[in-house]
Amino acid sequence: MLLLAAAPALYALTPRVGGRDEPREIEAVREVAFASERAAGGPTISAHSAILIDAETGAILYEKDAYTRRPMASTTKMMTAILAMERAKPTDVVVTSKHASQTPYTGLYLKEGEKVSVQDLLWGLLLRSANDACVALGEHVAGSEAKFVALMNARAQMMGLRDTHFQNPHGLHDPNHYSTAYDLAQIARYGMQHPLFAEMVAHKRKRIERSIEKQDSVVVNKNRLLFRWDAVDGVKTGYTRQAGHCLVASASQDGWRLIAVVLKSGDSWGDARALLEYGFRRYQRVLVAKKGTPIGVARVMGGRAETVAAVLAKDVTVVTPRGTRVDLRTQVTEGSAKAPVFRGDSLGMLTLRRGDKEIGRSLLLAANAVEEKPRPSLAARLMTVLGGLFGLLALTAVARYGRKAAQSSRRRRRRF
Repeated sequence: MLLLAAAPALYALTPRVGGRDEPREIEAVREVAFASERAAGGPTISAHSAILIDAETGAILYEKDAYTRRPMASTTKMMTAILAMERAKPTDVVVTSKHASQTPYTGLYLKEGEKVSVQDLLWGLLLRSANDACVALGEHVAGSEAKFVALMNARAQMMGLRDTHFQNPHGLHDPNHYSTAYDLAQIARYGMQHPLFAEMVAHKRKRIERSIEKQDSVVVNKNRLLFRWDAVDGVKTGYTRQAGHCLVASASQDGWRLIAVVLKSGDSWGDARALLEYGFRRYQRVLVAKKGTPIGVARVMGGRAETVAAVLAKDVTVVTPRGTRVDLRTQVTEGSAKAPVFRGDSLGMLTLRRGDKEIGRSLLLAANAVEEKPRPSLAARLMTVLGGLFGLLALTAVARYGRKAAQSSRRRRRRF
């Protein structure tokens, strides 16, 4: 039995802002015991750098030289696709520029002036790994390839990817174009949370609409693992002479997704599959708390009820080596919220941590609505105001009578 280490699961709480909502807070502390070690051993792989992570929590299950900067070839296109999906509408029509049509080692062989929708360019980019589609999308989104690359680097910084730098949107070799296995796993993890991204990278082939090269309208996914293993559902291949064979691969079993990255590999398909199978075989996903579980009680100020329950917005899980035990202990400290509280309002964020490392999170939501206390009617408020005025007049009259009485008494004493 592996030794268990106690770890605090801290609830970092950020009130939701906007519209009808007032700032709301709730504080809670939770403690979880879990295996402090990874599963022993690991697969033998040829890749110079590699990593295996749990897609939901980001927990690292295996790593090999995962933080060394390396050229990453067309795995670059994951970031290109993410930005295009977030900054352009799928139905937008892109007119191919001369610059885009002249991109080296093109994939769609776009002609100058050819019109293709953003969505169809994304299919070409993610499945066929089309370099010209990357440039066309970059120009459409940012106005120029250089400005789009600047957006890519800004997003990398925002995501905390300190060892990633882009020089182009497609991944052709440049000394200043690099990433790491760890950073690419984070990009893939983020991308797989985007429904359109996840849908596209799981497709084996797709027919697209083109305005000129209509005979070349079927794009086939270069990720051979999709054709070899039913569990595979993404994500992106890559190759240049300097980078070698690179692969970011995703697989899911029983609703549990793992992501593997291999860089400069002698057998990218075999290495990625070995890592993913190792993860499913040697690790287990343990449910710590189920969606809808009450986590804490928030005090409600100015409400018909004095408290509201805060419940989990989604399941909270941890990944541990198989055969280890997870023990859950809970301590709750009350927080507060201001009425009105609506059912489903965000009361904060539950963050599960191992030491300083985050291993899971879920929004905390209000389990039910709490209305404001009814305000007094206009007549009642007027009566209250009038009563206050009468009281004030009475106090003033008493004070004046007292002063006159005191003055009269002093005059009598002087005459005496």
